Amino acid sequence: SASNNFPYFAGESLTTGTNFYITMCQTELNAHETPYVYSGGTTGSRSDTASLIDLKKTRDINVSNVSFDSDSQPEFDGTDDFIPVNNLLASQAIGATTQLTISMWLNPDTHSDDMAFSTGQSGNDRIYHWTTNGVNTWRVNGYTSTTGHGTLPAIGNWYNTVLVLDGLSIRVYLNGVEDYTASYTAFTTEHYATFGRHGASSSYYYNGKIAVARIHDEAMSAEEIKSNFNAYKNRFNL
Repeated sequence: SASNNFPYFAGESLTTGTNFYITMCQTELNAHETPYVYSGGTTGSRSDTASLIDLKKTRDINVSNVSFDSDSQPEFDGTDDFIPVNNLLASQAIGATTQLTISMWLNPDTHSDDMAFSTGQSGNDRIYHWTTNGVNTWRVNGYTSTTGHGTLPAIGNWYNTVLVLDGLSIRVYLNGVEDYTASYTAFTTEHYATFGRHGASSSYYYNGKIAVARIHDEAMSAEEIKSNFNAYKNRFNL
């Protein structure tokens, strides 16, 4: 059943009592279910800030600004939907000692200036994932992939994109396969992590679904990324 397919953030119909969450961890790969919130005597209702939870239960994840489809899963509408994680990656030094992996499963409804993830709002001091002009790209500080992932997967199809920062080196993977490598210069992130739009700005809203969104404070190896892709690909019909 869907309830056995943990962990995930969105992308499947859920059974009653099951919940969404983002995994943010070091080496642990399992997440804990969010406890129910009892509001107004209604069993099973949840507050806006209790609907998602990270592994360490230390992050503030607010879903009051995201829509839900008929299967009760998050659906980013490209207009005003986003999920901020206010105390994640805010004012964090990114550089020679950084070990960081950001992984998302995406199913876009459009490919026009859609930002699925961002830590920044303006200037170079940011990390973001952007689909624009048929390119599926990551930007880290002044580095921007101009050909990232080559041909963007077709609208309506799920795909897995992974960014790895290992010191000043960048590795990006598409569906478990290394796609390109690069380097960047050290910086401090300008803003907290946001899924579904460009930082705190009201721009570049993502249109589509985001699933199994994970942030690890380790630089995952090619073997680990391939293993994670293989563990989820059947769910997304790949």
